[in-house]
Amino acid sequence: MSGPARLTAAALVGLVLTLPAFALNRSKQAAERTFPIEGRCAHDVERLLTSKERLRANVMGFNTASLIDPNAKQHLQGIARFEAGGKQFLFVSQSSKRGEGGLLATVEMGSRGEGRWRSNRQFFINGRASFYTAPHAADRVVAVKRDESFADYFHPGGLAIHRNILAVGMEGAHNESTHARGRVDLYRIQSPTSLKLINSVPNSGQLAAAVAFTRLSSGAYLFAVPDNSPKNIRFYRSVGTAELDEETRFEHVAVFSEADLRPGDNNYFQNVDFVTDCASGRLYMVLAFQDHDWLGLWQKNRIARYEIRDPDGDLNLRHLGRQKVDCSPHLAGKVCDFDASFGAYVTSEGKLIYYASEHANTGPGGSVSLAEIVP
Repeated sequence: MSGPARLTAAALVGLVLTLPAFALNRSKQAAERTFPIEGRCAHDVERLLTSKERLRANVMGFNTASLIDPNAKQHLQGIARFEAGGKQFLFVSQSSKRGEGGLLATVEMGSRGEGRWRSNRQFFINGRASFYTAPHAADRVVAVKRDESFADYFHPGGLAIHRNILAVGMEGAHNESTHARGRVDLYRIQSPTSLKLINSVPNSGQLAAAVAFTRLSSGAYLFAVPDNSPKNIRFYRSVGTAELDEETRFEHVAVFSEADLRPGDNNYFQNVDFVTDCASGRLYMVLAFQDHDWLGLWQKNRIARYEIRDPDGDLNLRHLGRQKVDCSPHLAGKVCDFDASFGAYVTSEGKLIYYASEHANTGPGGSVSLAEIVP
């Protein structure tokens, strides 16, 4: 039959199943088309990063469902939000004892929808403050991954997601004679509970506390890794612009020292994320860390902000200052700790949101306290 080609019902279903987390309506597609990296972009990023010097956490949490048991030593370290099939998820990484493998947990936030989540722990229930109210029962760990590289490292770190690729910073190799001291593992998200390891990149003999990951307008992939030994951040860019697979090679293109980054004193860079501006296509980086005195008597959760200039060429940074985050809002107690997990997320409408958790599960009923932070 002649005439314009039409999508069959089967083809349409296949398309939806292939990319369940990234379907956008026409207006949202138009907003993202300004920067062709295939991932999401945020609106007015530099204003968001510089207009406020203090941010407050919205009280949230999730239930462990007895599938994970984090504590001060085997603690939560990375967090990343993900959407699939109209449902909302978090990936969280947790360290283990030396000699044991770390893990990656999938959390289904069954009570939440698209966009900003807001609290799943009501401020008052029967006169009790949200510090004492547990998260919604539908917000819980649903799967745990301990195989592949998670069996070889006891400290998986910060996480990053670009489209259907999950990047994980790995350190604490059980055997450094056979495994890199630190490396970045890249997984294809086949579903929220099924990941396939497709590439691993050693971090130049250093640790890999966390990772930021994106694809540039040129088609090249870029990631950044804080190694904390000393306090440097290293950047790697893919050789070529083909789709990411097991053959993709990455080259080390830049390193910035603590003096270059200027975030503050007595800190380690716990997590890092990239954010792209929709209108300008500029790439930004946010670094989460905790300032503290050498005795640990006080702690301040902070975000350092940068513009990444010329990411496809002679990459360099423009420092945009710092923000402080209040992790103990209202009567909720401490709901996040930047020595633990932190991650940036962009909604389908281009809104930037941060998520962060505590180290362990000290929330009501053994739940994990979680913060949603809106710049």
